[in-house]
Amino acid sequence: MMQSQIRQEASGNAIAMGVNESNILADIRYFEERAASLDSDSHGKAMQRVYASLLTHRRQMLAALRDGRPDAWYEYEYVVL
Repeated sequence: MMQSQIRQEASGNAIAMGVNESNILADIRYFEERAASLDSDSHGKAMQRVYASLLTHRRQMLAALRDGRPDAWYEYEYVVL
């Protein structure tokens, strides 16, 4: 995967379309599916770490959004769906 693609996924659909719960949940499902489809080679393992980081961020955003504090997402560990 090219660096620009990683940056694009890191910025995520939720940010590009406006932060709301349905967009964040869609991002979470997408990143989970992408992580599950990766090979077990070194590139696949590296990308799994990238997706794990993206999933953590989205879960933090979801928890903060549900608490009415979307700007404080960094204060959350993560949310269990």
